[in-house]
Amino acid sequence: MSIRRAQDERIEGTPDGVNAITEISDVPDAPTIGTVTVTNATTVSVPFTAASTGGAPTSYTVAATPSVGDISTNAGTTSPRTVTGTFASQTGYTFTIRGGNSTATGAISSSSNSVIPDPNIAADLLIIGGGGGGGADVGGGGGSGRVYNISSASLAEATSYIITVGSGAPAAVPNVSGTKGTDSSLIGGVLSYTSLGGGGGTGRVSYATNDGWSGGGGSYNLGSPTAGNGGFSGGASFGVGSGTVRCGGGGGAGAAAATATSAGGPGGAGTSAYSTWASATSTGVSGSYGGGGGGAQYSDPSQQAAGGSGGGGIGGGQYLSGGAGTANTGSGGGGGGSSQNGGAGGTGLAIARYLGSQKAQGGTVVSSGGYTYHTFLSSGILRTENPPAGAKATGGTVVSSGGFIYHTFTSSGSFVPNQTVSCDVLVVAGGGSAGGGGGGNSGGGGAGGLSIQSARSVTAGTYAITVGGGGPRRNTGTYQTGNVGNNSVFSTITSNGGGGGGAGGGNNGAAGGSGGGGGGDSFQTTSKLGGAATQGNTGGATGYGNAGGTGSGETYPAGSGGGGAGGAGAQGSQTAGSGNGGIGRTDSLINAMGAATSTGQLSGGNYYFAGGGCGYSGTPGLGTNTTKGVSGNDGGAFTGGGGSATDAGCGAGGSGVVIIRYAV
Repeated sequence: MSIRRAQDERIEGTPDGVNAITEISDVPDAPTIGTVTVTNATTVSVPFTAASTGGAPTSYTVAATPSVGDISTNAGTTSPRTVTGTFASQTGYTFTIRGGNSTATGAISSSSNSVIPDPNIAADLLIIGGGGGGGADVGGGGGSGRVYNISSASLAEATSYIITVGSGAPAAVPNVSGTKGTDSSLIGGVLSYTSLGGGGGTGRVSYATNDGWSGGGGSYNLGSPTAGNGGFSGGASFGVGSGTVRCGGGGGAGAAAATATSAGGPGGAGTSAYSTWASATSTGVSGSYGGGGGGAQYSDPSQQAAGGSGGGGIGGGQYLSGGAGTANTGSGGGGGGSSQNGGAGGTGLAIARYLGSQKAQGGTVVSSGGYTYHTFLSSGILRTENPPAGAKATGGTVVSSGGFIYHTFTSSGSFVPNQTVSCDVLVVAGGGSAGGGGGGNSGGGGAGGLSIQSARSVTAGTYAITVGGGGPRRNTGTYQTGNVGNNSVFSTITSNGGGGGGAGGGNNGAAGGSGGGGGGDSFQTTSKLGGAATQGNTGGATGYGNAGGTGSGETYPAGSGGGGAGGAGAQGSQTAGSGNGGIGRTDSLINAMGAATSTGQLSGGNYYFAGGGCGYSGTPGLGTNTTKGVSGNDGGAFTGGGGSATDAGCGAGGSGVVIIRYAV
């Protein structure tokens, strides 16, 4: 309704006192709101049609439900209005609009359609690196991995985030320092977060490298601790080189380790800042994570230094090995007693949580205190959407892409179709680790066997899936052939784990899905053989694997490369660049699977799986997802790639993967 007001004004100079009428503007009637659209996570467009009755507005005001405190509308009266504000993630909003002028604010329009301006998930993350190993033979305790918290990370909708859970350092053998734990990470979309592994404890005669998050403790002959790379320092030894020496503990996630005194130094305390997370997910030790490992002591078997709160390994007394850090806490291993091994570091952990009901897939899912938690005890995929419509089965991480539904298994589980489906299947086993001992002469690990089948008819029922882990790292001071990877299985299809690389002391590579590369030796006079490939056709699927490279027979040769699913490993020799890992396999089906599931290694527009690890002088094969560094390179998660050798150590094999797809 239009409202008019009038005011009499006497016009001066008129003989009859004629009054003039001054008209004041009408109040605007309600406009008609149009279909609201989203421009981006902070901006929406609100179209409208002005009312044909009532006063003319000089401005328009937009309101949101639920309310947005900082909402603003750009000036003007034309349609549409651009509206900005801080919109809550994963929340639907409706809008109204009203005009106004100098008379009054007008009537409100009806509510608009509902839109979600910010479809991303605001998630809190807790990422813990693997713990460092304790030093051996009266060694210092290992340091904790980083306990890294990221608040309100914006996880994009329908995106796969690769979760890598770092392994703890392996147990050190006498006279050898503990090694650094493996980093943990979350990578996907535009996000990349890495949590460093803990530093190794110093051994009797060799310092640990200072590249871990929290430092390792001092040892029998080398009393100074390592400082850590952003975390807390290890503790110094007491009585260095004497028969009463007490070694320092490793730094914890919450505190440095104190200098040892009358007994081996206890590990630094872990952190209890995330006790709510620990309680909700049944992880940690008494609500804490990341304890440092206790230091060893030389002469008394009854005195064992405690590991730091949160899971640190106990220090070894005389003739007692150091205790391992607790799994999935990132805690350091304890130092080993006289002639004894140091303790292995504890594996890392990754947890994502967000408010409200479940909006993603991956990990172990629980609800607690208004949050949904996704817990990863091992590497996996966090997919930011619930299973899509059209799925004919359950199991694994489920995505829709290009007219197909994909089920990706990064850990063992069950595939449960509710009807008969025609499936394409990829089964990749875990890769073998590189050989132990002298990294410069160690052979690369062989890739896990790769099996692929198209149009496999699968009836309704439950099918067990086994996803093979990669072969774990050998210790740098152990001249042993690398560990063989584990098999992956779907129904009657079995892919064989990759063979371990030959040791730096001149061992043959081990047989496997693809064979490990032969090791080199400073005094080698005969060629060290690469491991044979054992992968064949299996259960209706075509299998792929190749042999590891054989050494040259020269004196001082580098290790040879492990075989890949697409080619054999290269021979190691004195020539720079020798010992490349065998290339992995790609084809149109494999490429589509890798692209849809964010697994494998992307190179040149193609996705590769099951590449061989390299010897010291070589380059990892495509399909390892490894960039060679200086501390031993693991095969990438969900590739089945072999571990690569470096001068400082040997890499673990990459875990396998099983992918099943069918048409929508």
